Amino acid sequence: MTIEYRVLGGLELRVDGVDVAPSAPKVRQVLALLLARAGRVVPADTIVREVWDDRPPASAATTTQTYVYQLRRILARVSDRAAEDLSTHQNGYCLSVDPLALDERTFRDAVARGRAAFGAGRYREASTALRQAELLCPGAPYEGLDHGPLLQAHALELAEVRAHAVEVRIESDMLLGRHRELIGELRLLVAEHPFDEWLHGRLVQALGKSGRRSEALQAYQAMRTLLDTELGLRPSAESRRLHAELLNA
Repeated sequence: MTIEYRVLGGLELRVDGVDVAPSAPKVRQVLALLLARAGRVVPADTIVREVWDDRPPASAATTTQTYVYQLRRILARVSDRAAEDLSTHQNGYCLSVDPLALDERTFRDAVARGRAAFGAGRYREASTALRQAELLCPGAPYEGLDHGPLLQAHALELAEVRAHAVEVRIESDMLLGRHRELIGELRLLVAEHPFDEWLHGRLVQALGKSGRRSEALQAYQAMRTLLDTELGLRPSAESRRLHAELLNA
């Protein structure tokens, strides 16, 4: 029997491919918090603050125990071992998870391999590992859940890890000469993140390296106009350098 915990997107607890995660929102929130701190004890008062913020009911401690009991019952249907993975401690609860069973761990490992390969100049290996990481994180981390402060911070941190992984992978592909192949993806990313000047610069660069100088100049002008109109900013020194290279090409 195979157990998989998925948090990179919506929360799922899959057993042999079937999602058996709880449906109650606050029980899901508790499961998500335990997974975000997998292998570590999460204090009960931390769970209370996460679920109810600064307005916990008088029954918050007892209700938290009930939520954990419901989670343990779900795990017990999988196996006795799975139920034992959710342990009670003097001050809180801990969910022990096989690293291979949690998509976040697999994602972080792939990102680490990709970054290490990039730093060593193994750009093809870096691109492959980072594409694998991107596929593991197709949506917003912990999507569709109520977020307390800890879970919100954790989800934002994961989103930043993914965004940087995309940047390093694009840089790897650039260094491998895959400029033409990147143009469509970069246009989409620029549309999704219109104020990300680094992405605009990579689109300008990819167009220029693909022999599409006039389109590259148009892309630069569009970026400059957007920054000026919306933010009152001028392009960075790096962007202006790319523009000068295009003009002098």
